[in-house]
Amino acid sequence: MRIRHPKLLFGAVPLLLLGLAYGVKEARSNLVWNNFGVVEAGRIYRSGKLRTPHLQEVLATYGIRTVVHLAHHADDLADREEEALVTGKGLRYVKRRWAGNGVVPPERLRWVADILSDPANHPVLIHCVSGKYRSGVAVASYRILEAGWPVERAREEMERFGYERGESQELERRIEELARSRPPAPEPTRP
Repeated sequence: MRIRHPKLLFGAVPLLLLGLAYGVKEARSNLVWNNFGVVEAGRIYRSGKLRTPHLQEVLATYGIRTVVHLAHHADDLADREEEALVTGKGLRYVKRRWAGNGVVPPERLRWVADILSDPANHPVLIHCVSGKYRSGVAVASYRILEAGWPVERAREEMERFGYERGESQELERRIEELARSRPPAPEPTRP
């Protein structure tokens, strides 16, 4: 069998492969929760922006009482729908503007650590769009200020969720400053 138009065939193959790759990506996004992770079981969870069915499943599966959305934009339809879903279930919804690269003033980092550590909010889901920078630095703030983690351990956790070390020197400095601002651990008492 002879192919009449081989150039057409060679042009169609890349388009077919591109379409297949797009289809796989779309199928994955419909099946997989966006960068979801357990920070502390029963207390704190993190993710990127979840599709509505995924958010409903997370709320039900983990008994979430508070959703914290670290948004890089003021408002959009998807955010209003998310807020309506969460508050419609009688849950707390907290949305704060947060720079996309995760760099915010130290007071904001302390604020988010307080939100995540407050038992009245547990179980809490914290998310941004991708679950990397804003959610990463928020969880790192909690880990450093409330759980007493060293900076390096908090950074390693950020990297597991997609943070790329060295991409933002300002974010790196902010995390270091946060650790230096932590009050010293109390001396152990001797019997």
